[in-house]
Amino acid sequence: MGKKQEAAPAAPPAEISVTQVAVKDVTGYQLFPASIEGKINNAVRAKIQGYIQEVYVHEGQFVKKGQALFRLETNILTQNAAAAKSGIASAEANVNVAQVEVNKLVPLVEKGIISNIQLETAKANLASAKSMLAQAKANYNSVNANIDYSMVRSPIDGIVGSLPFKNGSLVGPTDQLPLTTVSDISEVFAFFSMNEKEYFNFLNTTPGNTLSEKIKTCRKLN
Repeated sequence: MGKKQEAAPAAPPAEISVTQVAVKDVTGYQLFPASIEGKINNAVRAKIQGYIQEVYVHEGQFVKKGQALFRLETNILTQNAAAAKSGIASAEANVNVAQVEVNKLVPLVEKGIISNIQLETAKANLASAKSMLAQAKANYNSVNANIDYSMVRSPIDGIVGSLPFKNGSLVGPTDQLPLTTVSDISEVFAFFSMNEKEYFNFLNTTPGNTLSEKIKTCRKLN
């Protein structure tokens, strides 16, 4: 018979460090990317096509309503205005000639020297000349209006936004990107989006009976 082996002594229990966990209330936060906009944001666009010759403002500058922001070239418009003014002078001369013809024929018709048909024809020519004069004046006014549009002004009092176009840029009324944006920031609003889960969590956890009350609660907390 062999000798019984003696059992090895048991190892002492391992020491474990214990830390007491503090209990306290913690406020959780959710972050949402937002864009900040003023209560009025006016996109400034060119009403005519042309090259920018002057930029009178810089980004972030406060401007008043009607203040000049940009100036577009007016060389072609000025030439068109001169041509339109010449057209008015020519039309006025034609009216004068037609009026003289009518004045000459009236006494002749009254005396029965000529038929009334000639006078009516002269009156029709006078009416046509007056119509052409009105059209020439309208054309001149239109060209002058375009010259006025070459000076792009601020539509409101506010702060100038980004200026993507510089001197020499060709701009026009059909451009997708505005010349700039002028914002009234006497009040500002933050625009952000949340998914469906976040929205229902907001409804379920925020104090208040209506959506407006819940939003007011959030404002007070912030």
